[in-house]
Amino acid sequence: MKYVIIIFWINIVTTAVIFGQEDLQPELSVFFDCDDCDESFLQRNLEDIVFAREPKVADIHVLVTDQSTGGGGEDYRFQFIGRDEFESIRFELSFNTLPTDTEIEVQRRMLELIHSGLKPFSFAAVNVATRSGKVEQGSNKSQNRWNFWVFEVSSRFSYSEELRRKEFEFENEIDVERITNAWRIRMELEHEYEENKIDRDEGAFISSLNRGGINASAVRSLGSHWSAGVFSEVWSNTVNNIQAGARFNAALEYNFFPYQLSHQKEFTVAYRIGPRYFNYLDETIFNETTEQLFSQSLRVEYDQLQPWGRVEGSLEGFHYLHDFSKNRVELETDLFFRLVKGLFLRLGGEFQLIHDQIYLPKGDASLEEILLERKALATDFEFEFNVGLSYTFGAIGNNVVNTRL
Repeated sequence: MKYVIIIFWINIVTTAVIFGQEDLQPELSVFFDCDDCDESFLQRNLEDIVFAREPKVADIHVLVTDQSTGGGGEDYRFQFIGRDEFESIRFELSFNTLPTDTEIEVQRRMLELIHSGLKPFSFAAVNVATRSGKVEQGSNKSQNRWNFWVFEVSSRFSYSEELRRKEFEFENEIDVERITNAWRIRMELEHEYEENKIDRDEGAFISSLNRGGINASAVRSLGSHWSAGVFSEVWSNTVNNIQAGARFNAALEYNFFPYQLSHQKEFTVAYRIGPRYFNYLDETIFNETTEQLFSQSLRVEYDQLQPWGRVEGSLEGFHYLHDFSKNRVELETDLFFRLVKGLFLRLGGEFQLIHDQIYLPKGDASLEEILLERKALATDFEFEFNVGLSYTFGAIGNNVVNTRL
C-alpha cells in the first residue's frame, strides 16, 4: 500500500510544483460563447489575444448562434459585444455554409470572420493606449491572478425505478488544467458509484459498481517536434477486481509535423515506461493478491484535417516487462471522406488483441454480473466496425432560415 501513497503524492507534487512561467500579455481578451467552435483551432490561429473563461472578465464577448438553412447548411451569426473601454462597439457578422462543406472549410471561414470582427477593437485599443499610455483590461489582471490555471467541478445524480427494479448512480469530477506554450499540466479526480436492485421470486439481487481515481500529468514542450512528460494515477475499479491501483510513467513524444500545425495534422510517436502497483479485491487466476510490475508502451498516431475530409488513426502496443506474453495491441481508425460533391463516406473501426488481463479473479461470474457488466470477462480480442454514407442534393444554395412549427 505504501506504493499507492507514494504515487498519490507524486500526483499532487506533479501538478502543484511543476509549471512554467511565460510572460504573455496580449492586448485583447475574448470570450467565445460558441458550442460549435473548435477552441484549439482558434487558439493556434489567434495567438495575439487572451481566451477568457467567462464574459465578465473579457474585453470582447463573441456570441455565436447557428441555425439550419433551407438548403441543408448552417447560418452562423457572430455578435461582437464590447465591454468596459469597448462597450460602445457592438455589431454582428454572419456567413452561410453548404451541406457539402467539410469541417476545415467551416473553421477557416469562422477564422476569417473573427479576424474581421476583431479589427475595430484593435484600432480602439491603439487609441486607448495612445491616450493613457497603457491598456488595463480586467481580463489581463484576471489572467495574471490565476496564472493560466483553470478549474472545473461537476456532479451528477440519477435515480430510476420500475415495479421490480431500482437503479441509482452518483458521479463526481474535478478537473484542474494549466496550458501554455511551454507546459501542459492536468489533474483529474473522478468517482462513480452505481447500484442496481432487482426483485425476484427467490429474493432480491443487488449489484453495485464502484470506480474512481486521481490522475495527474505534466508535459514540457521541447521545441517544435519533441515533448516529454510524466504521468501518474491512483485508482480503484470493482469491475476489474482492483481495490487499489497505481502507476507512474515517464514519456517522450516526437511529432513529424511541427506542433503549430496540430490543429490541421499530426503524426506522433510516443513512448512510455514505468511501474504499476495492484492490490486486488479477490485472488486472481494467477494466484496473486498484490503485484508490483513494470510496463512499457509505444503509440503511433496520425490525424489530418483537410478540405477533402478527415482521417484519424492510432496503433498502440503495450506489455509488462516481466513477461512479454502479457501484452495488448490496439488499432483504431476513423475516416471521413468527401468522395464527390455532396457524397460523404464515413468509416470507423477498432481492433484489440488482449493478453494482459492479469487482474481477472478466480471463479465464474454470475449471469446477473455478466448482463450488468459488473465483472470483466476473459477475452483475447475485441472488434468493432461501422460504416456510413450520406448524400445531399437539391437546392443547396437556399440560405433562408425558418424555425416555425
